Amino acid sequence: MSVQEARNIVPDLVRKPWHAEEYVARQRAWLDQCLAFSHRLEPIDAHLAALDLTDHPRPQEIAQRLTEVLQSAVRLPLRYGAGPSKWMAALAARSHDLRTAVEDPAAFLAPMPIERLVPVEPAHRERLAFLGYRKVGDVARLPLEVLQAQFGEAAWRIVQAARGTLSDPVVDSYPPDGVAGAITFDGPPDTVQALEEGLSRLASELAEKLAKRNSVGKRVELCLEYEEGPETRVARTFARSLATSRDLFCAMRLLLVEPPARPVERVRVLLPDLIQARRVQMDIHDRRARADAEESRRAAVMHVRTVFGDGAVRQGSEIAVPRWMLVRRAYRDALGWVWI
Repeated sequence: MSVQEARNIVPDLVRKPWHAEEYVARQRAWLDQCLAFSHRLEPIDAHLAALDLTDHPRPQEIAQRLTEVLQSAVRLPLRYGAGPSKWMAALAARSHDLRTAVEDPAAFLAPMPIERLVPVEPAHRERLAFLGYRKVGDVARLPLEVLQAQFGEAAWRIVQAARGTLSDPVVDSYPPDGVAGAITFDGPPDTVQALEEGLSRLASELAEKLAKRNSVGKRVELCLEYEEGPETRVARTFARSLATSRDLFCAMRLLLVEPPARPVERVRVLLPDLIQARRVQMDIHDRRARADAEESRRAAVMHVRTVFGDGAVRQGSEIAVPRWMLVRRAYRDALGWVWI
């Protein structure tokens, strides 16, 4: 409603400008609640986020539990929905639907007005409505050739959207200063070897995420979820930076001092407070880095010679090449063959 309409209801209404940075702490509080249910989490706005629950064996049950947790924590009305893509989940959130869009996307979209087909350009939606296709189901039944005659290359996107097959995956971007991962077992691992194989796959996934961010971590938070009963949480801060899959696997094994006493259904791992990895191999175009490396090399050579004498270390440019070797090089360069 407008400000005037609101003041008609509340005469002493005070209007306060919106500043997103004032609500970052609140946003992170409810996003952290979501992180316990999915390691693929994308904040879209201060009040909106998308989660990928495909790795859960019972995603609808998990989604229902998540809504209950958020409603209890935030104590505000909550709008939620599930779908095979972010844009369809947003449509499902209009009616708090966690099932229809997932089970039959085409049937879910069919009765909707063409204006709800948000992945399609507004101008194309207006043209479809002008041509008489006012429902999404009407567009889904059209042959591709008919749409191509009207919309050209955009026809395929229109068909995919109308049939609910247009992909819109969740971008793993939370937490901004950490990486998270999880693995769900098909059946509870009955041996230590089976559990370690799962941890190894999880370590490889986390290592790839660290490499993409060019970061390393030192703290590892591990959570074990069981088929029944409360979950187990353990954490440790290591002195050495963790970056490779081997490092992460060893860290997880150290956190699991002894095999779990109950069947494990899912393992979650979080590496918070990442730090930028120190670059070991310098860029060939980084002149400043090359100059710093050259200065460090000269200082090291001078230090060794001061302590152990001038002959303790020799640079390649100081090594005298024998005359016979110079002759062989000259023959090779001039004639293409070498004396033996």
